[in-house]
Parts: sequence; C-alpha cells; structure tokens
Amino acid sequence: MDMTALSLQESTHTHEKSMQAQQREMMRELRLGMMSKILVVSKRCNIDILEKKTISVIIFLSMKVHDKLKYLQLYLEHVLPSSTSSTLEYFNFDIVEQWGQLQKNSFNTVTDWIALFEMIEFDPCTEEKLRENFLVQHFLKSMHVANLVEIIPPTVQMCAKAVLHLYVDELPAAKLLERYLSKCVNKFVRDLEIRSLRAMTHFLDRTISSDEQSSYLMDIIDHVYANDVLLAELRKFIATKRDTEVLREETTNHLNRRMQLRYFQPSHCPEYQNISNTFQTWATAQKFSVVSSQHMQLLLYFCKAQVDDVPIEIISPYFSTVVLQRFESSNRVTHIDIHAMQTLLRSVRTYKNNVRHLIDFRLRCLNGLAHKLRESLSPTEIFQLYICVYQHDSIRAALWKSIVPVINHTIIVAIDKFRKEFQYEIKEVIENLTSSQTAQPVDDQECVEDATI
Repeated sequence: MDMTALSLQESTHTHEKSMQAQQREMMRELRLGMMSKILVVSKRCNIDILEKKTISVIIFLSMKVHDKLKYLQLYLEHVLPSSTSSTLEYFNFDIVEQWGQLQKNSFNTVTDWIALFEMIEFDPCTEEKLRENFLVQHFLKSMHVANLVEIIPPTVQMCAKAVLHLYVDELPAAKLLERYLSKCVNKFVRDLEIRSLRAMTHFLDRTISSDEQSSYLMDIIDHVYANDVLLAELRKFIATKRDTEVLREETTNHLNRRMQLRYFQPSHCPEYQNISNTFQTWATAQKFSVVSSQHMQLLLYFCKAQVDDVPIEIISPYFSTVVLQRFESSNRVTHIDIHAMQTLLRSVRTYKNNVRHLIDFRLRCLNGLAHKLRESLSPTEIFQLYICVYQHDSIRAALWKSIVPVINHTIIVAIDKFRKEFQYEIKEVIENLTSSQTAQPVDDQECVEDATI
C-alpha cells in the first residue's frame, strides 16, 4: 500500500513538472512571437528598439488617440531634448497614415499586448506627476466603485498601467483589463470579470474632450520605458535571429533542388568557400585586440571589400591610430566573404536620413518589385539595398536577395544605370553602419578605446 502511494505521488510530481515545463516553453514562444512582431514594427518606424524610450512611441501610436500625427509630433518634441537617444529624430512619419493596417497585421493580439505591458516600467521619480493625472485618479475611483480595492491593493503605477490597457486600439478593452487584473490578483476570483466590466463602465462614463484625453494619455506614456529584462531579451533575440538567417542561407545555397527537367545538367557545381578566404581568417591576420568588437572588425572588412578605396579620413574618427595604420598597410580583400557582409548589413537597425539620393534610388531601382513588397520595405531595408548596389559584381545579387527575395532584369538594368549616374555616398553609409550595432550599442569613444592594441 505504501509503495503504491509513493509511486502515485512520484507520478503526480512528474506530471506537475512536465506541465510546468510546457507552460514555460509556451510562455517563451509567446514572448519570442511578441519580440518578432515588435521588431517588425520598429523597423517600419525607423527607430531603434533597443533604446528604453522607443517602446513608448510604439505604445503611443497604438493607443486610441485623436489626431495621432499632431500629438506624436508634440510628444517627440517633448521627449527628444531630455532623451539620450538619437534615433527618435529619424522617425518615419509616413508610417502614421498606415499605422492602423500595420497594427492589425503585425501587432494586434491580446496576448502580445499583455506580454509587452508586463515588460514596461514607469519612472519612479515621476510618481507624483502620475498621481495628479486625471485618468489615473478616475480609474482609482472606478476601482472603488467596482469593489476591486478589496482584492487588489491600488497603487499609482498599477492604475496607470490599467489605463493603458483600456486604450489599446483595435482590441477589446474589457478583455485586456480583465487579463491584467487577473495577473495582479494572482489567484482565482469568481466575479472578477463582472468587477472589471463595472470598473471599465464607470471609467468610460465621464465627460472629457478628445483633446484632453489625448493630452492626459500622452502624459502617462511619457513616463513609460522598457525594463532591462525586455531589452536583454530583445538584444539576444536579434543576435539569434541574425545567426539563424545566415545559417539558413548557407544551407539553402547548397541545397540540390529537384527540377522537372529530368536530364537537366547544372551549368556549374556549387562553390564552397575556401577557409583561407573567410572573414575569420582575414581578422586573424590583422591581429586585432581581444577586446575589439566584431562589429568594428566587420566594418574594417567592409571597407577593404569595397570596389573603390575608402578614404582614410572617413573612418579615422572611429578607430585608433594603430588600427588605421594597419588598415592602410593591408591588402584589398580579393575573395569576399558574403556571410560577413550580410552580418554587417543586418546589424543596421535604423537609418539616419543622411543619404541624399536614397529617394532617387527608391524611385528608380525598386520598380521591379511588386507594389505590396515595395510598400512594406522599411527605411532601413531600403538603405541596405542601396549599399548592395555599390558592391562587387560577384556578391551584389546575393546580397540584394538577402534583403528582398526578388531581383530581375528590370532591377538589374535600373541598378546599373543608377550606379553610373550617382556617386556612392560612402561617408554617409559608414556613419549609419557605426551608429547601429546588433550587439549592445557603444559610442564612438568606446569604439576607439576598444580598437587600441
């Protein structure tokens, strides 16, 4: 009898551990999905998602705000002077008109928003300002009316976050609020749904103009920033996503596809890169310092792989004298490692709006793409395609297809004509490549110190 009870207890314990592992894996998959979607949205906005205040802009655009463009401009004017971020000034305002459709297609599920709101925080130094906000005060009254204070201790930050749940556009506010309150309670409450509906009804039953509502909501979002957990997971996700894409392309390039022509003979065999021609071999020969970042090494490799020599004056602000001397004395890269070039291109998260002829490039060289694909390209992706145009003939097409899957005769002719007519703006390209990294961003001074041997 004792052995049977012990066996049953062990079986129950094993089942519970298995269920917990499944729940953790499911939550992990949901977080990965949320991060993938928010990365797409940030690229379309041309903002760096790894900055703490960037998430507040995405939240603001997704709220039920009257005249979003007007209040977004006011919000950015307020945020930029007090922010150390430099990418918000390059925000793509064209996306505001398309935001409704972008939100529906990319970031519009209750689960995504619940997961995102769990990873944001409010600045504790501004709690008094939040306490004076009309919407926060009104929701606190609604909690008393719905008897929610009996089961949830009301705090200023809790009320402010609940207000954000009620204002997400294109989603049921009642469902979002109920899910949020259930997480705050952390236990089963039989009539929680009724109480949350009562609180929402009382909260929405008020007389306030749309302009005042937008202003109060903007004041709340002004205190929002991404917590360290979200930034760390996003940084890890971006690096993993980049490595996965490179590995998939390596596998796809050497995959034998069965064709309908039974006796078709390929014109050439797949070429596998010699190890002596890889970026790792080149970097080893340069004898970089062990503390130098891979991004810095990739940038120097990129300069040596260009068709025309890159003037030393362009890269001198970013590297030490020793590295620059070694760079000048090294030979040009003759066999280009395309995977290294793809890695560097994917590290660009934002575009600084500094390439003069990028609009001409978009109008002339992207007509061969389908309209839907062309409209879905972010400013960063268009900038990456611009870089591809001026690369060596041996890697140009492959680099282009790593950004968009289509390159045809129309595009090739347009690219050749554009390259002959417009000069390569290499200085502006280097500025963009140095300002955005897939690893944790570093400033120019730190880059110089890391480069010192």
